[in-house]
Amino acid sequence: MDSLNTLKNKANNIFNKTGKPAVIIILVTLVSKIIGFVRESVIASNFGATADTDAYVVAVTIYTLVMLIFSEVINNAFMPLYVSSRQKSKKIADKFINTVFSFVLIISIITTIIGLLFAKQIASVFAPGFSEEALQLAANLTRVMLPVIIITGISIVAGGALQSQECFLPQAAMGIPNHIMVILILIIWGSNIGIKGLTAIASIGTASQLLVQLPFLKKRGVKCKLKPHFKMPEVNLFLHSLFPIFIATAARQVITVVDKALASSGGQGSISILNYSNIMYASISGLFITTLTTIMYPQIAKNAFDNELLAKSVKKCIQLLVAVILFISIIVWCFKYEIISIMFERGNFTRNNALDTAEVFMFYSFGLVPAALNDILMKTMYCIKKVKFPMYISIASISVNVILSILLYNLIGIAGLALASSITAFFSMILYIYALKKAYQMFSIDILNDILKIFFAFILPGGASYVSIYAVKNLLYCVWEAPGTIVLAALVAAASAAGLAVYVLMIFLIGFLKRKLYP
Repeated sequence: MDSLNTLKNKANNIFNKTGKPAVIIILVTLVSKIIGFVRESVIASNFGATADTDAYVVAVTIYTLVMLIFSEVINNAFMPLYVSSRQKSKKIADKFINTVFSFVLIISIITTIIGLLFAKQIASVFAPGFSEEALQLAANLTRVMLPVIIITGISIVAGGALQSQECFLPQAAMGIPNHIMVILILIIWGSNIGIKGLTAIASIGTASQLLVQLPFLKKRGVKCKLKPHFKMPEVNLFLHSLFPIFIATAARQVITVVDKALASSGGQGSISILNYSNIMYASISGLFITTLTTIMYPQIAKNAFDNELLAKSVKKCIQLLVAVILFISIIVWCFKYEIISIMFERGNFTRNNALDTAEVFMFYSFGLVPAALNDILMKTMYCIKKVKFPMYISIASISVNVILSILLYNLIGIAGLALASSITAFFSMILYIYALKKAYQMFSIDILNDILKIFFAFILPGGASYVSIYAVKNLLYCVWEAPGTIVLAALVAAASAAGLAVYVLMIFLIGFLKRKLYP
């Protein structure tokens, strides 16, 4: 009885520190993602997978690529230092954030100007297989989107400041106004707004996301001003860490360019199919992986100077990630077509489009678990100021990914690009584990043993869950041979719920939670 009470107390403690905010953020993020799915579904229904949507995807990809680099570089360089500066004094923290804000604003403006001037040349890198007309359209759409970079850059700094104070809600909710705006306009005017109109509305919606953060910034006394203080030691560390973090981040994005370039030669709609599958993959990754790592990142940053606490934080995060992401992967493997059909199969998005997208989506999902571990291990490296290791790993990984993408694309088409990404995720995970062993004494070979133990511990629950989902799925298909969208969604939900029940039950039966999840 005492041991049971102890277990319950530990579980409650962990839930209050990590689980409770995680649940709240996941729910808010889920709402945002659902609305985002509706948005993409409405876009797919109105515009389908055509040459125009391919050009739109290229423009969105260019903008997204720039912002991903901005976000990762700024947050990974900024957040650990902002946390430590706040521990010293609010005055130091304010000076530091003002300097970073000023720096990011300048870089955002310069980046926007360069993008506007060379939009066509940039678009040609992403889509060398485009016709001259399609390439010009992609360049024009890119010019519409790029000015948003300035506002988004400000939003990234603000988001980093809020997350460092463990305020995650605005980051989870900020996409909602954007999605709703696009949905409402498409419902009212449909495809009549044209692809340029869609791009303009998407840009305005993206810019509006900053408004969600403002009340939270005011409440926590965070003010971003153009008052740089470049002689601060924190600023010196920030600037010195930028280059290796930038190289690491930019290197990881090279594959986006390579994949789009390869897909552009695959015929009309190929880039769109790759994009829709990537949207689903990124949505799942953002909902679960990003949410969990975002919540735990400030805690890891706070414990960066205590070997024991840092090791416990990282291992706990790894356990939570594997437990959650493995089950999500099982759901995807079982319902790849059903998920794509529910989200996109209507209007101009045909059944064949859905089947092609589902295949690519499945291959992407193979890399969910290693991608999750890579994210937290990379963040750990940044927290302990080992910023060069992720750079080397990214360069090595992207080299492998490019080779695999070319080989597998020639073998199995667009699906090969997704498979190459998943294989590379496993390769990167091995490199990160080895790098942590080399970089920090606390991460001896036992971290590899811990990860292997976690994987093996979930084999039985995962396998049982997989079998139960398939059994319920086949049973329900006997009742509904050709279910509509609503019935299909209910079928997926029912089978997934059955699989989750079996998964949790098996975890408890093997005693894994008691032995490992709550150390």
